[in-house]
Amino acid sequence: MYEAFLKNAGCSHVACLRNSTTDVLIAANLRTIGQWNSGALGTTSGFYPVPDGDFIPDTPANLLSQGRFHREVQHIIASSARWEVRPAVCKEPR
Repeated sequence: MYEAFLKNAGCSHVACLRNSTTDVLIAANLRTIGQWNSGALGTTSGFYPVPDGDFIPDTPANLLSQGRFHREVQHIIASSARWEVRPAVCKEPR
């Protein structure tokens, strides 16, 4: 990710980043996030769970499209405050 960010900023070392304008850094960040989300930075890149074949059998999109999820779970809530994710699974009373 760092190497991709350097490249997207037109830099080859951290000193170059430190001397870059805010606009250059914002653009490099957006490009890097786009590459990461698309998987362009490798098969395990992206903002999603990485399937391991056991605990996470497939990508969430594939599991949802195949109907492979727990139907009794009605809500999944997550927060990314301070770069942490604290998922909460809620079941409504019947």
